[in-house]
Parts: sequence; C-alpha cells; structure tokens
Amino acid sequence: MLIDPTQFKKYYSLHYTMKIFYSGEYSDRDLLFADIWKKILPKSSNFLCFAHLDTYKKLDVLALSQKLEQDKHSPVIFFLTGQQIDVKIINDVIGSRENVFIINDSGFNDKNYFAITTSHRAWKGYIGAVPFVPHKQRKYTLSALCHRYETARWLLLAKIKNHNINSCLAFHNVNKITAESFYSLCQAELATSPDDAVMDAIEQLIKKAPVRPDFLSDPNGVGDFYNKWQQTDLSAHVRSRINATLEGSYIDTGCGVNLTEKMAKCLAAGTFPLHIGQTGGFSRLIEWGFDGFENCGLDLSYDQMQGDFLSAKFRSDKIKKIYALIDSIGDDLDVEQVCKNNYDWFHGGWYNHCESLNEPKIQRLQEALNHCI
Repeated sequence: MLIDPTQFKKYYSLHYTMKIFYSGEYSDRDLLFADIWKKILPKSSNFLCFAHLDTYKKLDVLALSQKLEQDKHSPVIFFLTGQQIDVKIINDVIGSRENVFIINDSGFNDKNYFAITTSHRAWKGYIGAVPFVPHKQRKYTLSALCHRYETARWLLLAKIKNHNINSCLAFHNVNKITAESFYSLCQAELATSPDDAVMDAIEQLIKKAPVRPDFLSDPNGVGDFYNKWQQTDLSAHVRSRINATLEGSYIDTGCGVNLTEKMAKCLAAGTFPLHIGQTGGFSRLIEWGFDGFENCGLDLSYDQMQGDFLSAKFRSDKIKKIYALIDSIGDDLDVEQVCKNNYDWFHGGWYNHCESLNEPKIQRLQEALNHCI
C-alpha cells in the first residue's frame, strides 16, 4: 500500500539538501518544521543560525568555524538532524563559547544541547492512514528493505537471507559495491570477517540487484525503487510481522539515536520494529510512550549495550548479539499484542505526547536565549 506523499513533501524537499544558514532573519521557507522554530527563534535580535539538514553528508566544519570566528558575540542556534555527526567535532568547534544552543532530534541532552522531538511531525502523514492487518493474515515473519549501501545493514541483510524463515527482502546496490570491497569494509568498520555463507548471500544479492518484491511499487518502471517517495510504501510492512529497520547509520556517534521513517512505518503498520541502528532505539520509543518490548520473546539486549560506542569492537560485539537474535526468530513467534498496542498508541496519543514532551524544553531554550540577548 502507498501513503499519499503530499504530506511528506515539505520534509523531503529539505531533508535531502545540505544547507548551512548564516542569517539574522528567520524565513519559514528555510528551516525544518517552521511552526516549531517560530516559537524558538528571536524575532528582533541578531543571531547566527546554522542548520545541518542532510542525513548523510559530513558537517562543513570549516564553514562553521569561519562563521563563528566572524561573530564571537551573537547567540548561535544550531539545528542538527544529520546521522553522521560526531558531538566531539561540534564541541571542538564551539570551544568554550557559552551562547550556543544546539537543537537535535536524536534525544541527546547535554550542555548546549536541547533534544526537541520533530520526528512525530515528519511522520504525521502516516497517522490514521494505515489499517491494522491481523498477524495471522500476514505472509511473512520478517521483512528487511535495503535501499542503499551501509556495511552493517548489508551484513545483517545477508544473515536474514540465510535464515530459514518466511522472509521478504529488498536490495539495491546503488553504489555498485563489490563483494570484495564489502568484505574489506566489514573488517575496517566492524572488526568483523563475514563467513562464507554470508559472503555467498552478498554475492547472490549483488548479482541479482535490484532485488525487489513484486508488491513494492516501481513508479519509474525500470526496477529502480531508490526514490524518496518510495519511503511512503508500506506494502512490505503490512505483509510481515517483524521488520528489520536497517537504519542508515548503525555506527554510534555519541549524540543519541537517529530514528527515521523506517521505524515509523513499523509503528504505523503494527509491525514489530527490529531496530538495527544506533544504540538506544527501544529506549527512545519507550520515552515516546511505546511499550511491551520486554514481553515480545526476543532478546533485545543488543540495543542496551554499554561500552566504547565509537570502537570497532563494540560494533562487532553488537553484530554478534543481533546474529543470535535473528537465529532465535521462528515462524511461530507471536508479537501481535505488543504490536497492536503500539499501533493504537501511534495512531492515538503519540503525537500529542511528543508535543507535551517538547513544551518544557522549548520554554527552557527560550529563557536561555532571552538571557543571552
């Protein structure tokens, strides 16, 4: 099934463009979710405003440093939505400067950082638009959709492919990565050497790419489902009981957890979200009012691991735990009640709950800004 993309247009048109703003004037055409930012930004004072809105590109540290050096006194507001941002880099640029306020949607709170949720606004188009399909009517136990390259997601997609359960996979090698390159990246990024079975699965996927189930839409008619509007296609989710979210960034950065439409589609469809991404995904969902994950019969401890998040060993140990989890999933696993409860919350009180979580944070930020000005 496809969701009308109209409600997502404003989000995607900006989310896929990297922009750094230097502005003393606020424009609701420039910043994401303007109705939130209008509450925050001063209307009559000079300030520096930066926005890093691209999910995958690196922060332009040089440009940011130059702007901060040019004006050392004005308050700085930094809107941060990228997955690949390392807090240490930002802190090094900021230095001891006190009048910097960093707004993020990753749940990261610290000095200068304000975790203000905007995901619910980006995902509002799903609310009330997806019917709940009873799990006994769903053909697949597990689905996993991979629309672009990222080392951990390929590794886990291959593991799922080799698992003997009813599964539905999508794979698109848009970056034309070879099996040999993939093996080297696993060793470098994840301190992991894939076994022969995983490498065989990867080679099969690469040779057949793009692998796309017939029910996933193909608007261009050329087998290319790597399209921003394809993120509104929930066909796989309403057909599966569990979905491995395969988020764009598996590697932790120390600045919270990035959850995308991959998670939202699970919640909207009443599908169990097997969070494959930065550590703390289920904790973030619990903060948003979702619950029951401990009653699902799955060992989700991989998402609560502690240690050196930035180390390759940590990533490798986490991969091993997820491997064991995937092996434990059987076609008889019953997660329907947990999924139905969270489905009802997603389409019911979740949006307003997020708004209520934001209000005290916005008030605290406004007070801090007024103090500086």
